[in-house]
Amino acid sequence: MTRRLLILLAIAAALAGAGLFVWPRAAGAVLATCGVVAVLVMMYERSAGAAQVLGEEVSRLAEAAGVPPPGESPAALAATIRLAGDRLLGERSSLRDRASAATGALTAIPDPVVVVDRNGRAQLANAALGTLAGVHPMGRTLDELFPASDLPRLVAEALGVGAATDQVTFRRASGPRTWEVRGIPLRAEGAEPAMVLLAFRDVTEGARALQVRADFVANASHELRTPITAIRMALETLDMAGPDEATRARVMAMVGTQVARLEELVRDLLDLSRLESEAEVRHEPVALEEVAGALRARFARAIAERRLTLEFAIAPAAATVRSDRRLLELILGNLVENSAKFAFEGTAVRVTAGGAGAGALVLEVIDRGIGIPLDQQERVFERFYQVDTARSGARRGSGLGLAIAKHAARRLGGSIRVQSVWQQGTTMTVELPGAAPRG
Repeated sequence: MTRRLLILLAIAAALAGAGLFVWPRAAGAVLATCGVVAVLVMMYERSAGAAQVLGEEVSRLAEAAGVPPPGESPAALAATIRLAGDRLLGERSSLRDRASAATGALTAIPDPVVVVDRNGRAQLANAALGTLAGVHPMGRTLDELFPASDLPRLVAEALGVGAATDQVTFRRASGPRTWEVRGIPLRAEGAEPAMVLLAFRDVTEGARALQVRADFVANASHELRTPITAIRMALETLDMAGPDEATRARVMAMVGTQVARLEELVRDLLDLSRLESEAEVRHEPVALEEVAGALRARFARAIAERRLTLEFAIAPAAATVRSDRRLLELILGNLVENSAKFAFEGTAVRVTAGGAGAGALVLEVIDRGIGIPLDQQERVFERFYQVDTARSGARRGSGLGLAIAKHAARRLGGSIRVQSVWQQGTTMTVELPGAAPRG
């Protein structure tokens, strides 16, 4: 009521001053005085209200900045504002430094990393993520970056139940790559997660190794089962009442063949296992003539059975090399055995050793035989892969010999390659850097 009266007096004084109403002189003076008083009172109330609002805001500012609450005087309010401002500026600078450090750390991570919001839109990412996606990731959704992937589901799972992991495969021009992706929810203290960090790790080689191991076990089981089944059937035949001598001799010959095959397979499996498990390679002087003597003794029977000759031609510069004798014998032994199977009867298997400059040792195993069809030459070094024996007429082996030779050559830092012409012969060439003495 009082405030309304003051407003009316102020309006009346203003109208009188404008000459819109004529008052008696005394009444006019009183009215003018009341109007001035009313205006002053309203100005005071407004300034007091503003001061109260200002005080409340400064108190909230002080609480947010962690400084003591302000006093009531204007000087105290100003001091509090200055102190809170300095404190908040320091906090802003600290946050800026932390953000810069986090961005730098994210950029330095070699694996792809991206932070996405609840909608799967990239808010922060490093260069590796852009390389993986093939486009600039910022502002794009996961569906745009990696179409038809399960990453949106992984983000939803991380937001709902916590950290989650999945594997995804992306097909690129260089071939498919498998990535393990871990989603980690990001949340402020006491708040619901608003973003998810996705960290990628390339597990292609690991996944491939697991697949190779699974295939190896399956193939090895199959190869072992075949001779074992044949031997079991032979024993059942011998158990039959009254087999004649011809049948007995035929069955025993079959058993001997299968036992030899089983021994070869077990030996090759053990050789391959040792190659993969033993990390140490011993480099020491090796006389190749001694290696040649060991191979002649080992293959004397097989060479004689097929009327072959085993020849060695060792250059003087390669008479003594620096290498691992066991691995050298493993390489040459498997290559000579392979040639002895596929060479034409009455021909020679020739082994040469020489240098190729820069201290490299070059070994060649050459035969005149059925050769390897051109379309199969890229695969002969695969485990358990065998050239079609129906076409070659040769005895079936384990399918591991050339794979073992390649693995052993790699252990010595070298390589192996094949040159072959169907129905003419094959040359296997092994190059071992730094094995032969220079000069």
